[in-house]
Amino acid sequence: MKTSGISVGAVVLSVAGLAFCLLSVFKMTDAICVTQGCSVYEGISVGGLSLYWFGAAAFGMLLVCAVARGGKYLAGVAALFLILDMGFMGIQILLWPCIQCLVVAAFFGAVMAVATVRSKKSWMRWILTAWFLLWCVNGVAAAKESIVPWAAYGTDAAPAHLFFSPTCPACREMIAGLLTKPDLQTQIALYPVAKNAEDTQRILILEQELAKGTPLKEALNQCEQAPLTEKAPVDMAYLDTLWKAFRNMSVLSRSGVTHIPFLTARSPFWSEASRTTPPQADCPMFSKDASGLCQDAPAGGSGLKELLNSK
Repeated sequence: MKTSGISVGAVVLSVAGLAFCLLSVFKMTDAICVTQGCSVYEGISVGGLSLYWFGAAAFGMLLVCAVARGGKYLAGVAALFLILDMGFMGIQILLWPCIQCLVVAAFFGAVMAVATVRSKKSWMRWILTAWFLLWCVNGVAAAKESIVPWAAYGTDAAPAHLFFSPTCPACREMIAGLLTKPDLQTQIALYPVAKNAEDTQRILILEQELAKGTPLKEALNQCEQAPLTEKAPVDMAYLDTLWKAFRNMSVLSRSGVTHIPFLTARSPFWSEASRTTPPQADCPMFSKDASGLCQDAPAGGSGLKELLNSK
C-alpha cells in the first residue's frame, strides 16, 4: 500500500521487526524458541554486540528507507539485507535451526515482498524466491527439532530413557531385565515407537492399561500378549497413539539412531543397569515382522550392549 510515496506496509513491518529484535536482545522472546539454535546464536556477538542489535539496526535502516524520498532506496537495501539473511540461514541449515531467527527472517522477507510489489523488478522476485526456499528448509528443520518425545510411562525428568518397540524381542529382553530390579522402575521412562501396525495397536493397549492404573509389569504383559483384531479400528485414540509414537521416532531420527532398544541414562543408573543381562541383538527400526529380522540383525546404532557391559 502506498500513501504519498511512503510504503505503509514496509513501515509497519520494519517497526515490527525492530521491536522483535529489541525484545530478543533483552531475552523477552525466549519463550517461543524450543530449538538448540536459539541458545547457540544468542551467545554469538560481533564487537561485543548481540546479533539482534544488528538486526534492530537493519530494520531501523529499512524504516528510514521506507519513509525517505518516497521509498526510493527501499528495494536495494531490502535486497541487500535479504541476501545477508540467506547466508545466515544457510549456516543454520548446516548447524542448528533457530525459531527466533526464523521470525526475524520472516520480517526481512515480508519487507522485501512489499518492496518487490512496489518496484515490480524481476530480479527481486528471484531473490525473494531463493530466500523463501531457504526459509522453508529451516522451518522444517526447526519444526522437527521442536517435537518432544512422549513417555508412555515415567517422565522426561527420569534419569533413564528407554526407546522400545512392543514387537522387538531385544526390547522385551531389555525391559524384562530392568523389571527384575524394582528400584530401576522408578528411575526409567518408556518411549514406545511403532515399527508397524501391530506395534501401534499394542502401544495403545499399553497406554490404556497404564491409564487404568495397571502396574507396569502387568501392563507390559497385556501389551505383548493381548489378542489383536485383524484390522485395527482407525479412531481418534488410534490416531493419537500413532502421532505420539511418531514423535518418539522423530526424536530417534534426529539423533541418528536406526536400531532399538535405545537407552540413554545418567551414570548412577548405569551402575545398577549394568548388572542386568544385555539383549542379544538390536532391532532394525523398520523390520517387517516381529521376530525374524529382529533376531538376526547385527547390533548397532545405539551402542546399548557396550554401555550395559561397562563397569
